[in-house]
This record gives sequence, structure tokens and C-alpha cells, in this order.
Amino acid sequence: MTFKRIFFILVKLCEIRFMLSDVKLRCGYILIIKEKMKLGETAKIRLLIFLLSAFSISFTSGIVKSQTDEQSSIQSNLSDEVKIMADKSVKRNFFQRLFGIPATKKPKNPDCWNYSGGKLTVILNKAPELSNKGGAIQIEGGNLTERVLIIHGDGGQFHAFHNKCGHGGRRLDPVPGGLTVQCCSVGKSTYDYNGKVLSGSSKEPIKVYPVALEEGNLIIALE
Repeated sequence: MTFKRIFFILVKLCEIRFMLSDVKLRCGYILIIKEKMKLGETAKIRLLIFLLSAFSISFTSGIVKSQTDEQSSIQSNLSDEVKIMADKSVKRNFFQRLFGIPATKKPKNPDCWNYSGGKLTVILNKAPELSNKGGAIQIEGGNLTERVLIIHGDGGQFHAFHNKCGHGGRRLDPVPGGLTVQCCSVGKSTYDYNGKVLSGSSKEPIKVYPVALEEGNLIIALE
């Protein structure tokens, strides 16, 4: 195969990779093809090395671009999912939101929990509200220093949050099927299960407490 033929093949490959716009490659194309200049063996070898290098760079750039496009697509899908999560809302009427009345109730059995040594213990067989996925209770009063919202998540795990919106300080509710919690007020500040703000008036995240399940009890570390 002649040098000229090899050159043509490399140029075509580079064209495919959008490298023909490269100034150096365009100059090489003009010198060899347009002007038909005769080069010595050393110059030919150097030009071949350059073209091979250019194609290698363009090929690598193509791979990087493909990976970048894929990552951008994934990020876009994640953004869409977050938007869908944030758009979901707890059904409350205007007056319930105006006066900050949450949908989540306190447990019917006040003896289902106790607090000592910085740990909140919830006895699950005394808290039927948490027996099913999607169930939730708010615990406050007694010797507790902070209000706590406890959710039995759709995935089967339990989650606990400081039951105080980062905007107006009002109570929170779980959003059905949303993997989020939302302020019961008009602003509808919405947070994910990591406490991050997804939408609404709040600029501050909410506190998330670690939860452990031990012998039928939930152990929530508040301190």
C-alpha cells in the first residue's frame, strides 16, 4: 500500500472523527493533496506519525464525548426523577395549610415510646400506625427536646426526621409514593429522605436521625 493511499485512509478516518477542522491536519491535507508536494522519506514518516497521533486523539475524544453524553443523559434522568418527586404533594386543604395542621397524627398509644440517654425508643408492637409501609407518626412532648417524625418507608425501611420545616418551623408529613417529606404549611417545602431541600420556600435542610431496628424496637439516636 502506497504512502498516498495510507494518507487518504487516515484522513478519512479523521474526517469521521471530526478532526479535519484541526488546523495542523488541514495544513497537511493541503500540502499533500492540493499541492502534491514531494516529501522525503523522513518527512513522510513524521507526517504518518502525526496522522496516527491525530486519529488516536480523535478516537479517544470520541470515547470521552460518548461517555460524557451518557453521563449527561443519566444526570438529566435523575433531574427529571427529582422533579417528579418534588411535584408530588400531600393532599391538604387551604385552611389546613394556612394554620399548619399536619396530616400525620401522634400515636394512639402514648406508651409506645420512651426517651432516655439521647435515644428515642419506639416499641413497634405498641405502634400499629407503623406496621404498614407508608405509615407514619409524630412524637413530641414528654421529656423530648425535639419533635420527631417517623416513617415506615415504601422500601420497608424506617426513617426519622426532626419534625420541623427549615423555613417556618412547622411540622412535616410523608408524601405518599414520593420518597419525600413535606411541610404542612402553604409553602410546601419538600425534602428527600436525606434531608435535602427539593422545592418550596425552605433554604435549609432538615435533620435526619439514624434509625436501628433491635428486637422489635426502633432505636433513634437524637444526640
